[in-house]
This record gives sequence, C-alpha cells and structure tokens, in this order.
Amino acid sequence: MATPVRLGAPKDSMEARKLLPIGKYTVQCDGFAQKKAKKGDSINYNPKLRVINHPTLAGEKVYTSLNQGAGFILVDFCHMLGHKMEEVGDDIVLPGGFIPNGADPQDVSKMTYQGPLQGAVGEVLVGINQYENKDQNFIKQYFCKIPGCQIKHSAELK
Repeated sequence: MATPVRLGAPKDSMEARKLLPIGKYTVQCDGFAQKKAKKGDSINYNPKLRVINHPTLAGEKVYTSLNQGAGFILVDFCHMLGHKMEEVGDDIVLPGGFIPNGADPQDVSKMTYQGPLQGAVGEVLVGINQYENKDQNFIKQYFCKIPGCQIKHSAELK
C-alpha cells in the first residue's frame, strides 16, 4: 500500500497579508506564480513582487494578477522593470519565456519563468481599495523606466 502524500501550506502563509501604507515603493520581481484564469482561456501571471530598499517594509509582498487579456497593463509592468514587450507575429509577449515542467508540460502553473524580468527592479504606486468588505493593496501605477518612452502609461489603475 502506498504511503499517502500530505499536502498543506507553509505556516507563514496562514497570516493575513500585511497592508502596506499608500505610497511609492521600489519592488523586485522574483518571478511569477502564473495560472489559468477562472473565466475564459487567459492566464493570470501573478508576478511575485517584494518591497526592497525600505527601512521598515523591505521584504513585504505586493500582489497583482496581470491578466493576459489586458495587454496595456503588461506593457506598463514590463516598462516599470526597464524592459519592453517583444513582438511575435500579431502578439506581444513578455521578454524571456516560461519553461514547461517535464512531468506536465501543458500545465501553465507548473512552468518556470526565465528571462530578464527575473530580479528586475522598478517603482510602483500602491493604493488601498475594498474587496469583499476588506481593505487590500493594489498597484495604482507602474512607473516607466524606459528612456524616452512615448507610450501613454496608465496612471489610475483600480
């Protein structure tokens, strides 16, 4: 008889997310926790962002989902990290790529990002809004690092 595999979650994931004060933060991209969206065939990239260079909040996570269907936000995100989206045929794609897992190559959630966004640093404006009667952080604006950029970036994301 096979031994059952026990699944769970890290103890630190049981704590409520820390609410960051409204403000501008320097963040580092530590990769993605991508998965298929609940509705439709799109992907939520779920970048792993954390605050750096802050005296009291360094290491705190900043959450955002970045749905594949909202290309303008993907452009804002990449530009915030100092990189441009790449054109492939009629599509624009994140620079770098997602390496499939050998055991399950079709499962997007098991792919690993490799590319220039990994470890890249940029600045965001964090706001607070209500979701299901709870305050939560959201990224209100991504600040572009592309020199001479002529794209009109979003300034009031919700």
